[in-house]
Amino acid sequence: MKHRIAIQQLKAIVISAIMSVFISGIICVICFFNGRSVDNNMPQYLIRQMEQYIVYNNGDIEVSESGLERLRVHNLWMQIVDANGNVIVSYYTPEGIYQKYNIFEISEYIMNSEKTNGDTVFICPVKDDYGIIMGGSSNIVTKHTYVYSGSKTELIVKCIGVFAGVMIISVIVASYIFSTKISRPIIDVLENIENIQNGKRMNKKKSKKNNVLKEIEDSVIKLENALDQNKRFRAEWISNISHDIKTPLSTIKGYAEMLTLKEYEYTKDEIIVYAKQIINAEEKIKELVEELKISQTLAEGKYKLECEKIFVDNLMKQCIDEVSFYTKNTSIQCICDGDYMILADSKLLKRCLVNIISNAYVHNKIDVKVTIHVKKCDEKVIVSIKDNGKGMGERDIQHIFERYYRGTDSDNVKGTGLGLAIAKEAVIAHNGEIEVESQLQEGTEIVIKLPLA
Repeated sequence: MKHRIAIQQLKAIVISAIMSVFISGIICVICFFNGRSVDNNMPQYLIRQMEQYIVYNNGDIEVSESGLERLRVHNLWMQIVDANGNVIVSYYTPEGIYQKYNIFEISEYIMNSEKTNGDTVFICPVKDDYGIIMGGSSNIVTKHTYVYSGSKTELIVKCIGVFAGVMIISVIVASYIFSTKISRPIIDVLENIENIQNGKRMNKKKSKKNNVLKEIEDSVIKLENALDQNKRFRAEWISNISHDIKTPLSTIKGYAEMLTLKEYEYTKDEIIVYAKQIINAEEKIKELVEELKISQTLAEGKYKLECEKIFVDNLMKQCIDEVSFYTKNTSIQCICDGDYMILADSKLLKRCLVNIISNAYVHNKIDVKVTIHVKKCDEKVIVSIKDNGKGMGERDIQHIFERYYRGTDSDNVKGTGLGLAIAKEAVIAHNGEIEVESQLQEGTEIVIKLPLA
């Protein structure tokens, strides 16, 4: 898993670098090599415009007033030179500026990137074998001479190559910082998940994490605690199941061994009694297996509901009769506000309600009173099953509907611990809701909400 994350991160780095270089190259071409607009008032461009301000008057050459105004505005000086290097006319020239030039001095002005007397000089030829020499303070404008041999395309390619190298290095450095601060904590979390998956304990490192990773780590810790608790519940449950299976098996084995004794001849009535005990024991095992099967298929969502329209009051009467028969208790009070019809699997829903009602007698004294109230609210049937028993603590309330869980007072109570888990799963299968409210010494109330047909 860690290697897959590293590969994905490397792919992201390479793709981001390539895209950055490609887009940046296009931007460079557009911005720097594709007719970018410039400020024509800058001295290096102004010299090329001065020709329009040159005036020829009776063989003399001079600069118009508007041209002089532009020189004054930009604090520039200017000379007009003929083909022999003689200065014909000067404007605002400082001291130390040549008044006659030869070819070498002109070349030096063109090529030399050094400041000349503190001024930067620009030269531009004009028609009629004249030229313009214009300068200004190097604090305002300066020029540098670069020598490049090659075409414009080669220049662009080299610029992009340099930019690409810098970009890739920057991405690698940024990615290293990113991996240190982000990826490492993520890998720690994934390692803990793998440890849980392999049955190992989490490695709880005390490292700084951002809020999101902290929440993820907290969730993983909660998951580990839940799995530990689930393992504990399951171990207890398996122990109880083993006990519940051994008891009827011992009964079956005991009576079977008695019937096989040759030294004793049993009467027909004795055989019938023993056979009934064996049948009862077999029924208990069958019931246990059936509960396991129903619980598993409901949890996996594979239970096939055989739904039909049924009246809730009739269903409640059947449930009360069945519970009264097994518990020998007839103190169940049922109040129905009306004849409400629902669409349900009567067999599964009956098992659900019987489990809840009988649970009140299993965990309380035999004289406990159970009150059932059926009413309608917001297009739903509300079934409230309330007892006046000893109630439950907060821990039992939180886990009461979980598989494998047996309450804190269930050490001497027979059963698989699946009854209420099946009840909840059955209600959910009918698109219903189930809730429990309880306080110690004040009884328990379980409320079921089912949609009307």
